[in-house]
Amino acid sequence: GTDIVQSGSGSFLSIGYFEGFNLGRQCLYQDSQQIDATQYTHLHFSFATISDDYTSVSVGDVLGQYEFGQFQRLSGTKRILTFGGWAFSTDPSTYNIFRQGVTAANRVTMATTIANFVKSNNLDGVDIDWEYPGVGESKTEKSNKPKLTPYPVSVSVGPRYPRHPGRQQGRRH
Repeated sequence: GTDIVQSGSGSFLSIGYFEGFNLGRQCLYQDSQQIDATQYTHLHFSFATISDDYTSVSVGDVLGQYEFGQFQRLSGTKRILTFGGWAFSTDPSTYNIFRQGVTAANRVTMATTIANFVKSNNLDGVDIDWEYPGVGESKTEKSNKPKLTPYPVSVSVGPRYPRHPGRQQGRRH
């Protein structure tokens, strides 16, 4: 409805995004270590990508890898890795990676690879930034959408993630 309801824990989330690919810029450069992580409950590092065979994750070129290493050192905030983004979702060379990744043939491999990367890098979560999956879809792609409904996203997160009463731990929909 439209009624105002007083509920919740009373705590607020402050979420920030860090462009891990900005190291080569001539201006407006900021290293992730310059972020006051105490000002954010969650910080997202963007963008990671996954290979078209769904077996490896990349956080960018050598400069992006450096920034990711710096991002991993942040403390006092939840560190989230964001996959995808506009270019990865729309460029002809990568356009089909998410689209094929959610099919029955690839979804377990893709999810396992992403989850293993998040866990092995001691991160607190993952964000899939699949921009505009419905735009430009073929009739076949549209007919496959209902087949994904039974597959909620589930990510097992590290011990630093707080437990919330009344909510199944690690379950996201």
